[in-house]
Amino acid sequence: MKFVVLAKDFVTCDPDRPLLPIVISKGTRFGIRKDRGFDGMFYGDGFRGDYFYRCNHFGPGVELKIPVDYLTPNSLC
Repeated sequence: MKFVVLAKDFVTCDPDRPLLPIVISKGTRFGIRKDRGFDGMFYGDGFRGDYFYRCNHFGPGVELKIPVDYLTPNSLC
């Protein structure tokens, strides 16, 4: 399995609790899972454009979107 690693702290918020910041600390690893989609739709974790997406991070249908600037250079290979 391939992983991406955060190079610096990433601050985000849960859409259900927008006033409480969530800090994902430097060094956190996220696995890149295979596409679990159907009918040409993408539901896996991975890169789309300039972002890394982690599906269902905050619950069903809510993705975590991390800019590639926050990832280590080895993660982008």
